[in-house]
Amino acid sequence: MSLLVAGCGASQSVDETLVPAEARGTFPVTVEHKYGLTTVEKQPSRIVTLGLSDHDAVLALGIRPVGAS
Repeated sequence: MSLLVAGCGASQSVDETLVPAEARGTFPVTVEHKYGLTTVEKQPSRIVTLGLSDHDAVLALGIRPVGAS
């Protein structure tokens, strides 16, 4: 799965029809990783991809990243 980082602001929204029904409305979400826990309070409205080809998966989901590295 692509590593996605939430951006700040809400000028670009994610198309709700592309989000699976079971994933809608499930925020806040806490993700456990090797550095501890990270809580995502609300669904990201803007994303940045971090990786050489991570943007491909995001674009395939119909979401246009605001930045890519």
